[in-house]
Amino acid sequence: PSIEFLEQAKSKQSISTTRSFASEIYDFNLLREQVALFTAQSAEKLRRQGSLCQELYIFIQTNRFHDESCYGSGSRLITFQRPTDNTLEFTHAASSALREIYLKGYGYKRAGVTLSSIVPKSEVQQELFDSATDSRQESLMRTLDELNRRLGKGVLRVASESHTGVANNQQFKSPQYT
Repeated sequence: PSIEFLEQAKSKQSISTTRSFASEIYDFNLLREQVALFTAQSAEKLRRQGSLCQELYIFIQTNRFHDESCYGSGSRLITFQRPTDNTLEFTHAASSALREIYLKGYGYKRAGVTLSSIVPKSEVQQELFDSATDSRQESLMRTLDELNRRLGKGVLRVASESHTGVANNQQFKSPQYT
């Protein structure tokens, strides 16, 4: 098999970042920060594999072990006109979708983002009238990834991302003795 075939075989068909939170999140802004963080992490993985995606799926869920009157969930699938790997586009789309599915008064226990319809960057046909902003956005994402790689993960981030990281539940985490 050719090297190109092996690289395509390693590429993921979808990229997900999902978490259960340590405690329920009632505040929309806190939930939006977590979703923005998941979105940025997924976009970074997408760029690392040299791909673009055309669909973003977002979901939120309350604690399924509460009684039925307190259970709520929602999801949205966003389709982009052109495949992209831009964290800013993803975050804007995810925040808009979250506004639509968020129900006030519910405590959300789980959220996630999935990027799908993934294609290699080299296989996407450029449009005739691609603007200079596309190359500037690509340069911005490359710089963001490079600085985070050199200076430490999460040094640069989108303003709406959580600064404290994921508030996940680790009470049943393995002690990892090795």
